[in-house]
Amino acid sequence: MTNPSSCPPWCTGGHDSNIPEDVFHRSASVSLRPPSGSLPDRPSPSPRLSAYLMLPEVPEDDDPACIILDHGDVYGPYAQLDVEYADQMIRDLKTFTARMQQLRDQLAAAKKQPA
Repeated sequence: MTNPSSCPPWCTGGHDSNIPEDVFHRSASVSLRPPSGSLPDRPSPSPRLSAYLMLPEVPEDDDPACIILDHGDVYGPYAQLDVEYADQMIRDLKTFTARMQQLRDQLAAAKKQPA
């Protein structure tokens, strides 16, 4: 069972001694979502992409520490990222951000042009 004093400093888990399966340390989540109000059919959009670090209390080869990446659907698919996959995800996010900036600039230019 997890001893709260043995948790890594980033662990935000409220470990419950009555739950034998509570053997993971979990970090705070980071999330990315559309700006509030940008989805007309939903006044408060749920997170679209979130990530957190998951570490088993007793590391095992078949259950390694990883970053869990999901798209905000509790029951939906998710990815488990090791350091290599996390590095690839960061590179992809930087590319996405640069392309998003280009799209934003094109939108701003298009709005200035008469129809």
